[in-house]
Parts: sequence; structure tokens; C-alpha cells
Amino acid sequence: MEISCELSFGGSEISIWGKPWLKNHLLSFYLQEKTGSECIISDSLNDIQQAKASLAKSSNLLLWDAQGVPADWILNQLQNNTLLREFTVALFDLDKDGQLEPTALQMGVMGFFYQNDSPARITRGLKHICEGNALVSPGALYQCLFGSPHRRPTQITSCHALTKREEDVLRLMTHGYRNAEIANELSISPNTVKTHLYQAFKKIKVGSRMLAAQWVSNNLQLKA
Repeated sequence: MEISCELSFGGSEISIWGKPWLKNHLLSFYLQEKTGSECIISDSLNDIQQAKASLAKSSNLLLWDAQGVPADWILNQLQNNTLLREFTVALFDLDKDGQLEPTALQMGVMGFFYQNDSPARITRGLKHICEGNALVSPGALYQCLFGSPHRRPTQITSCHALTKREEDVLRLMTHGYRNAEIANELSISPNTVKTHLYQAFKKIKVGSRMLAAQWVSNNLQLKA
């Protein structure tokens, strides 16, 4: 079965579709508690088609559970499922391999949430999307705009090597985490995050988060 959960952010309603795993029920209950919106349960993604008439009238933002769903099937649905064109689509519970996001972004997906993202981060992200903004990592945005360049790892001498903490901060930044979220994830202060980013940017010789994300994609494994 799939879960459809409707909620409001400034007048925008959201439907959540996914398998009936415990994490989806917990996410639905969390969103219902935070928004006061009613949640309903229906069967499989095929029910999107069956419920088109009612859902299209009452919902315009779709939070789609991508866990265990093949990337090519998701892209096929984005391209060919006409109902999806009536929604602002965000994908959640994605692997952090960055393979799906650039193409999905080009096909109109407005947001991406990853495995281990907290319900609070999803709620904040959905509010961001409902305000008309895309929620996408710098790395995915770079690939969407400029394509994926040939991997040419930059050699860093040992005296300028990144520390493990700097690598952790860079990886989270590349996955779209803001400084405050990085701080919370690593149990450090936001000022410490800024220091790590400043030192890392100097070492890899970049001047922006987007360029740093591209460097990370080419030189570091994007572990969760």
C-alpha cells in the first residue's frame, strides 16, 4: 500500500506516496502533528492514476518515496505519467549517489531528500519548495547546468590534505545541507562549520559551494 498525506504550507497541499514501511507511517504522523492536516492511505503508485480526479483537485505538491525504486523507472514515470505533470514533485529517501538528481531536476523535480534526512529537515524543505524555490544540492545543480566533466582527481600534497572533519563537512555541503544542518549532523557549532569550509576551500582552491561540490564529486566518495 501507499501513503497519501495531505498538509498545508501557506495554502499548498502535499500528497505523500510510498510503501507502508514504518518510516513512512512515522513521517506521516509527524507531518500531521506539525501541520494539523489529515493523512490517508491508499494502495501502490498506480493509485495515483486511479485517484487522479480527486487528488488533482486537492493537492499540488507530491512527495514521492524513492526508496527501492529503480532510477530509470522514476525517470520514465516523470516523463510519461501525465498526472505527475499536475504536481510539484519532490523525491525523498534517495541514496546519496547523486546519479538521479541532475536528470530529474531537468525533468521538473523541485526537491530532493535523502536517506537519514530528519523529518524536521523534510518539513523545512517542503516549506521552501512551497514558497516557489527548488531544493537541490550544489553538486546536482552543477551537473544539471554544465554536465558531468571527465573525472580528473586533483592531487593534494600531504601538507595540504583535508582533515577527516573537513571531508565530512564538504560531503554534507555537497548533499545540500546548510551550515546549521551540518552543525547539527556533526554535533559541532555553526561557526566551526564555517571554519572547516573556509580551510577546505583554501586547500582545494575553490571560491564557491558549487565549485567545491564539483571538486568533491570528482575527488571524494560521496558517502552518507
